[in-house]
Amino acid sequence: MKDHSSDNSYLGRVLRILESFTPSCPALSVAQLAERTGIPLPTVYRYVGELVRVGLLERVGEGDRLRASVRLWELGYRASNATAVRTVALPFMQDLHATVGHNTQLAVLDGTEVLYVERLRARGAITNITQTGERMPAKINSSGLLLAAFLDDRERVEQIIEEDISDYWLVAGPPPFAAVHVPTREEVEGVLARARRDDFCRLDAWLSPDTAGISAPIRDALGTVCAALSLIVPNDRSIPQRVVPALRTSATAISRALGWRGKVRSRHRSAPLIALVD
Repeated sequence: MKDHSSDNSYLGRVLRILESFTPSCPALSVAQLAERTGIPLPTVYRYVGELVRVGLLERVGEGDRLRASVRLWELGYRASNATAVRTVALPFMQDLHATVGHNTQLAVLDGTEVLYVERLRARGAITNITQTGERMPAKINSSGLLLAAFLDDRERVEQIIEEDISDYWLVAGPPPFAAVHVPTREEVEGVLARARRDDFCRLDAWLSPDTAGISAPIRDALGTVCAALSLIVPNDRSIPQRVVPALRTSATAISRALGWRGKVRSRHRSAPLIALVD
């Protein structure tokens, strides 16, 4: 989880408490929250009491453990633009998932991080370390770098390139099976340039040695790249050549459903399919 310890405002501390809950640690005690956030224990007790009172946290059983409430999920679900994209994209994702037989996911960019808003797991497919609702630094995955490639905000792109991810999983630890490749600036800039040129992004073994991530852009009615549709496949150079056309067709179909009426980019050439990291 990203470190927000420098923000000691009231809202900053509340955010750190809420961000402590993850799919791997859905329930935590007040003492654990204090340890994870670095906030003094009496202060955490007070904040937790207020969060329980307004319905954003709830107590688990008879003990002192807490978890995020359905109310918190509801607020996020109703307010997020990503929800509308997910609703439109899901039927196309299901068709793609059934066709190619690989893990399929949908992601949006938030700051310097990518947020996974949907994930369809394929039985018997390669391990996918991401989970729905999880975040990850944009600079280490195909979804994030694809989305960064089409940003008009150069300052934000620079922040993504320069982000220090050395302590990103300092609290919760990296996802299971992860072997994260920390790219150089030159590597990231090369990936961004290829993604803009080819209208898709492929990364081999950046998150785990056995997997490759392939992402295609989803565009809204204004032509803005608003999300990334991705497949997680075995790190085998022959597989992406078979699935990239289906991935790009699905991404285009979702874009059309969102109101995009632009021209479809020409199909990729075989050259960009060379592995970026062996």
